[in-house]
Amino acid sequence: MRFPFFRFIRTFAGVRRFFLHMAYNGRSFCGWQVQPGVPSVQGAVEQALAVLFKTPLRLTGAGRTDTGVHAVSYYAHFDVEEDVWVAAVARGEKAAGAVLTEVYAHWVYQLNALVGPDIALYRLFEVPLDRHARFSAVERTYRYYIHLIKNPFIAESSHFVRQSVDVAAMRAAAALLVGQRDFSAFEKLHGADSSHICDLRRAEIQDLGEGRYCFVFSADRFLRNMVRAMVGTLLAVGQGRFAVSDVPAILDGRDRGQAGESVPGHALFLQEVRYPDW
Repeated sequence: MRFPFFRFIRTFAGVRRFFLHMAYNGRSFCGWQVQPGVPSVQGAVEQALAVLFKTPLRLTGAGRTDTGVHAVSYYAHFDVEEDVWVAAVARGEKAAGAVLTEVYAHWVYQLNALVGPDIALYRLFEVPLDRHARFSAVERTYRYYIHLIKNPFIAESSHFVRQSVDVAAMRAAAALLVGQRDFSAFEKLHGADSSHICDLRRAEIQDLGEGRYCFVFSADRFLRNMVRAMVGTLLAVGQGRFAVSDVPAILDGRDRGQAGESVPGHALFLQEVRYPDW
């Protein structure tokens, strides 16, 4: 092996932390988080990691996604004891060569063979022990897709809205959501978040043509179900069930029952997670 001195230094620390960069189609999963008796993205990747490292490992994700929700770019971290890492590297060197980057690339190849077709692992890389997949993230971006003309080829990844909408009104209402404030009105009832304050930095509606639109939201954090509730409220504005001027009162009321209904999860994508130095 080519890294004896480096390994000696890290052995003193006793543990290594790795980030996994991945994407997943949420159609087969009941969300990111492990739950008893149902398939989850976290559970599928943890099972693959247990095979690779020959010991159970716990993943911590950048955030929770609900049933059916997708991720285009997602990060999770896990910790590996030094002796477990050394043994795994030794096995990898036999298969991939003695260069550590080749070993890590081989691990990604092996993991992809284990997780199934709805998860793609792109990269595995070591990070400092104080880097956290969830708490170190500085911004997240979600996209939600709708279509106003029935289209069977996009139905699994876009929400069909049968009633016409006033896009200008929805855009005006979306602008009123931007800012740092309490978003309790858009949080799933009995959510576990200790704080309801989010800094929503972007809320826009993009015209994709042919009756297709994309809602784009960026914030430092999101509450559970927040994006789907905001989209549902904006659609209610577009369909005349709410006025644009109702949005500030909905926010100030902090009452989930006063906002619009949540839209289905199959059209929601976690698009990007940003970290300070990436």
